[in-house]
Amino acid sequence: MYVPAAFAEDDPAVAAAIVRANSFGLLITAVPALAATPVPFVLRDGFVLEAHLARENPQAAALDGAEALAVFGGAHAYVSPSWYAAKPAVPTWNYEAVQVAGRVAVMTDEAEIRAMLDALSEGDPGDFATGGVPAGYLQKMLKGIVAFRLIPNKITAKRKLSQNRSATDRRGVIAGLRDQGETRMAELVAATLPTP
Repeated sequence: MYVPAAFAEDDPAVAAAIVRANSFGLLITAVPALAATPVPFVLRDGFVLEAHLARENPQAAALDGAEALAVFGGAHAYVSPSWYAAKPAVPTWNYEAVQVAGRVAVMTDEAEIRAMLDALSEGDPGDFATGGVPAGYLQKMLKGIVAFRLIPNKITAKRKLSQNRSATDRRGVIAGLRDQGETRMAELVAATLPTP
């Protein structure tokens, strides 16, 4: 991901917050062929990501030891050039993104796999937990997945929030975003303004 200095997010806590708030990411691998699967991830200490694929998914067959990239998108919104005081200007898009590159390790310990599955279902309105599933049925379901960890070797976070624009232009972006109902992005841009 191309990250100009103005948009680089170097705080691991901010990157982790983006991933936790947008945990349905995209797992990309290139062996034996380029493949991408959208999956929900659990973020663990050390920025280790846990997830699973259906065993029948062709991407799952080559996971163990593979290099992989997990991609997460955060808040995003269109930015109109009409919101800037400085002219001429062109449209752009503000956004947050995190990419985690690393090596995949397939999980084999059932207790760890169940802990990952339970973490994925936290907040379930029916209080789902693997402990409440009949043992025979749970074993059948576990055989149908490949659980894995993505051990990171590079984490890249980008927050493009109009930081390359003047404070006046950013105030125009904030107002424009609020008018469009893009409250979250307006708040993120407002946080980039210099404090008086």
